[in-house]
Amino acid sequence: MLARQSHEKGVFGADETHKKGMGILPAVILFSALIMLSPAMADPWIPEPFPYGAVIEHLNVSAEISNNYAITEVKEVIFNPWGEPVVEEFSFEIPEKAFISNFSLTMDGETHYAKVVPRDVGQEEFQEAVMNGTDAALVESYGKNVFTYSISISPYQRVAIAMRYEEFLEKRLGTYEYVIPFSGSYPGTPDNLNISISMISEMSIINASVENYGASIIWRSAHRMDVYYSSVSEAPYMDFILDYRLASPPLNGTMLTYVQGGEGYFMHIFSPQRSELGGRSMPKDIIFVLDKSGSMAGEKIHQLKDAFSSIIWDLPEQDRFNIILFDDSIQVYSPETLQATEENREMAVDYINGIEAGGSTNINDAMLRALGMLELSETRLPVIVMLTDGLPTYGVTDTYEIRENVLAANEARVSIFCLGFGYDVDFDFLRAMALENGGVAIRIEEGKDAGAQITDFYDTISTPLLRDLRFEYSEGTYEIYPTYLDQLFEGSEAVIVGKYSLGLESIGSKVTATSWDGTRTFQENFTLSGCAKYDFIPRFWAYAKINHLLDEVTVYGEEPSLVENISSLAMEFGFVTPYTSLLVSPITEPTIEG
Repeated sequence: MLARQSHEKGVFGADETHKKGMGILPAVILFSALIMLSPAMADPWIPEPFPYGAVIEHLNVSAEISNNYAITEVKEVIFNPWGEPVVEEFSFEIPEKAFISNFSLTMDGETHYAKVVPRDVGQEEFQEAVMNGTDAALVESYGKNVFTYSISISPYQRVAIAMRYEEFLEKRLGTYEYVIPFSGSYPGTPDNLNISISMISEMSIINASVENYGASIIWRSAHRMDVYYSSVSEAPYMDFILDYRLASPPLNGTMLTYVQGGEGYFMHIFSPQRSELGGRSMPKDIIFVLDKSGSMAGEKIHQLKDAFSSIIWDLPEQDRFNIILFDDSIQVYSPETLQATEENREMAVDYINGIEAGGSTNINDAMLRALGMLELSETRLPVIVMLTDGLPTYGVTDTYEIRENVLAANEARVSIFCLGFGYDVDFDFLRAMALENGGVAIRIEEGKDAGAQITDFYDTISTPLLRDLRFEYSEGTYEIYPTYLDQLFEGSEAVIVGKYSLGLESIGSKVTATSWDGTRTFQENFTLSGCAKYDFIPRFWAYAKINHLLDEVTVYGEEPSLVENISSLAMEFGFVTPYTSLLVSPITEPTIEG
């Protein structure tokens, strides 16, 4: 969320990692992304800050959550009470999977809205505005979810800033979590802070709670609620977190539809419960591949021990497991996977607690050794959970070659989950390797409770219900995302979006998957009945397609067709991506308002 930065900070730290053949933008910790320039500034590129700061008068955050699609708007009013210009630098953070969809500046009663343009066009027009001495602002994405901007405020000037972002809230362990990321330092103290959230859901809202803040929750009905919070002269210092649970959809799911621009859009929510699948989950064959190189020494290795001791101790007896430790050498705990009996788990925990850090990082050989120990199974889910805090520095060190080796060796169709510990890892490499092998990658942040982050993540994948899910829909449907999922875990859901031809009266769905007792088929015929309250579905469809294309960029590199498709869709629906920007300038016409 918005936070004032020190004037003395001129350079933000950045992770300049890169991988061969991938062409992915580097991950960035903090970066300059938005600059507003004033004609009064002698050097528009490096403004001199006035020693006295501006005043944050109001900070308002409002959100609309419709069937778990959240649109958040942040508004801030900044006042310069001094007789000279003031330069302030602020940052704002958005959730990792969110896209910025609007930015505006209001001065002297006139609002300037952003225009979504290709990245190179935004930079060109921004520089033109600077050369002409006119005010301008540019929002660009060099990383994922942290942005900064500088603003020059004329004497006694009051400026209103509004920023909007959109995201789909994922179901984890049966709970949805909406977060306003206030965490971190917030030196500026707004005179007034107001938060309002309006939520509506097709499924009944079972319960809701707000962590850390004394917010009021007002229930309008079983399907709608509002959340309010306000304070005076109190800086937000921790994340505002709204947790809520919904009633489970029917076994074959629910379908919502909406018509826009001569096209129909649908959203299919599929979330079977363990009780509907015979009360059992799929057993796992899981191997923990853990980095114990020298960079893991100290607090990191202690957090690794705590987290994986807890994870292994909680394994169900139906699972089989093993442990591989790696530095420049490979240490395998057992020559074969072990049944998760109490005795085996107890001995494995002792082994984990005896780990000592040292040596280099041989990711390639560790992964190949793990893959060689897992076999293809129809009724068991093979899984690798790999944790590392650094770059491959021993053996095969080319990350593109490691990916090729892992993919070629994965004959058992193992789902690979990668945990990147800290910011010294090549996270693009980990993410690509996970995507290519039916898993996901997450970053474990230092400075927080890393052990809790690790165990929280593992909890979400600890209980697989289905694997190899294929989604098919009747004739007249098209551009569907996704059509395949590697697995579905207890407490999560599959959300599929697509288009359909107008004139259809119903859409038939067919989901085939493998459960603990073999192949299962889930079929339903949904009658179409569009509703005005589902007007978010076209934007969610665009959001899902852009994320799908960005995943393909991660795996295949910045192929021109992928970049063109992302840019075109982002400009049509108004999203900031690595290939589009938001430009505010008198020389442009706005494409987004409100």
